Amino acid sequence: MTPGLTGRIRARVVAAARVLPFLLAETARSFISFLLFSLILFLAIAVSIGWVALPYAINLLDRWAEANRRWIGTHIGRAIPSDHAPLTGNWFERAHAMLRAPSVRRDLAWLVGHGVPGFLITLTAVALPLGAVNAILIPAYWWVLPESEPASSAFEVTSWPLAWATLLLGLAYAAVAVWLLPLVARLRVWWSVRWLGRGQTQHLSQQVTELTASRASALEAHGAELRRIERDLHDGTQNKLVGVVMHLGILERSLGREPEQVRPLLEKAQAAATTALSELRDVVRSIYPPVLDEHGLDGAVANAVARCPVPCALDTDGLRRAPTAVESAAYFVVSEALTNVAKHSRAGQAWVTITTRGTSPDERLVVEVRDEGVGGAEDAVGGTGIAGIRRRVGAFVGVVELSSPDGGPTMLRVELPCGS
Repeated sequence: MTPGLTGRIRARVVAAARVLPFLLAETARSFISFLLFSLILFLAIAVSIGWVALPYAINLLDRWAEANRRWIGTHIGRAIPSDHAPLTGNWFERAHAMLRAPSVRRDLAWLVGHGVPGFLITLTAVALPLGAVNAILIPAYWWVLPESEPASSAFEVTSWPLAWATLLLGLAYAAVAVWLLPLVARLRVWWSVRWLGRGQTQHLSQQVTELTASRASALEAHGAELRRIERDLHDGTQNKLVGVVMHLGILERSLGREPEQVRPLLEKAQAAATTALSELRDVVRSIYPPVLDEHGLDGAVANAVARCPVPCALDTDGLRRAPTAVESAAYFVVSEALTNVAKHSRAGQAWVTITTRGTSPDERLVVEVRDEGVGGAEDAVGGTGIAGIRRRVGAFVGVVELSSPDGGPTMLRVELPCGS
């Protein structure tokens, strides 16, 4: 047997062993689904009391389906979205909503497959490894059993040839189980995701809503950025350049009449021009910092941390490169958050953590900024800049979480989807 074949067999055995606990639990869950399906079927067929109780049974189905969404979501490592709305109102209103809701019909379709054929298929798959263990062990003990109660697998074992036959049968059971268990597990997951997840129409509608909100956030962030740049140029750089022009005009008039005053005026004009140039560079850097191109996000953030007047620790373990726009947004989030820490927190220590989580296409850039200050950062009116961070992150359909109770500490957490 070649090493490659041995490795593939080992991988299949490991995969089957991993899904076996999941399938054991699914067998029990399928039996519960079978009982719930039987109850709903009975209430639907029954007259009078059955129809009165049916909405309550459907509500029970809703809870059971939600429990299975969480269960399957935990198994596959991602949440299964749902568009369920709770049944409210009197009996007639609940019954009417139940009959019209596509989500209820999908839950019923899931329940039928999960509870009846799903139970039988999964039970068969789970029984295979148990039967394999029993058949493989028979040669070790069949001969000590009394003749009136012989060991049995697919047949009664009363001799060594039959015992060795059960060993071969057990190995065949094991081979089929190794091949079948992962397949059944994938089938179970597919069935639950297919019917318990959000319907295609609702999913597309939700995507449209999210894209509309994202577009609005992007436009708002873009408008706010343009207003900030205009304000910085008007209130800072433009005023300094006007001062330079005024000083040059005075110099021109003073050259012929008071040449001894030229040097001080020239020095003032040079200082004003230098200041204007510095402010213009700051505005340019605020549009897209060159340090991002030169040193990447980790180097740019390290530079921002070094400039922060509050002692700040930086952790960039697990950080991977992201699209330019995402890295730029993350950099400005950190810069704004550190500015808030320096201006408002009165903290003695701050911490910045940036890492990349997940894999494509669900890769996300996670930024956390914490401080031990006085808190109260939720008050955006107080100049904390949180509203600007929310606008910038909202343009990427990102997530902003802020915890800043009075008395502190403050923790800002931002997730930016890297998207492929």
